[in-house]
Amino acid sequence: MAYRLHYSPDSANLVIHILLRELKIDVTLQRVDRAKAQHHSAAYRALNPQGLIPVLQVGELALFETAAIALYLSDTHNALFPSPHGPSRGPALAWLFYLSNTVHSDLRAQFYPHRHVGEQHEYIGALRAGIRQRLLTHFSLIDQQLAQTSGPFWDGEHFGTLDAYTAVLCRWAMLYPLDDDTVRLARDELAALPALSRLLQALESRDSVIDAMHAEQIKAPFFWGATPPDLPLSQVTG
Repeated sequence: MAYRLHYSPDSANLVIHILLRELKIDVTLQRVDRAKAQHHSAAYRALNPQGLIPVLQVGELALFETAAIALYLSDTHNALFPSPHGPSRGPALAWLFYLSNTVHSDLRAQFYPHRHVGEQHEYIGALRAGIRQRLLTHFSLIDQQLAQTSGPFWDGEHFGTLDAYTAVLCRWAMLYPLDDDTVRLARDELAALPALSRLLQALESRDSVIDAMHAEQIKAPFFWGATPPDLPLSQVTG
């Protein structure tokens, strides 16, 4: 079965890209040029009617929504996430949807506040300040959950979907938005969360993370002291 990932460097596709590398799936990378608004083209919207990135094509199937793609991959390959009938499936689903529907959604609002307040720019500062506090709460809750495991990952010693998603969200929270450094989370704020820090440190040197980051023109360090992809800023998420 042929896999094709429609991506833009350091967009939500990065989560899926890491999982594909971890699963050792041969995938064709199809670059979507944000600067040319290719994600709003009729051809791309035929794959994802929202015009959002990523899309993963598997044969004739076109999948969108990061969490949905991740679940499809894990269930299809029986890896990286608890099996449908296992006792840990329910809690893992709850945290996956928390990452997707709550943390990721708040970050999107932080990056693109005009989509929520329109031309009323005087509200952007307050919106972003409120989201910043929410993000600190989110990562604190995640840290508390990770502290209950026996290893650096959500499933103790076993890397999985939740780890890739969490780490990418942490990266973005410390790196974006590029236009307002007052709302980005400081390294020290996340470094004060020991279990979360342990996860990020473990992923910094993981082969699948390194391979995906390099393919998306992202240089190390990937989390602490992260920098945007080596691209014109018009082509970068934040």
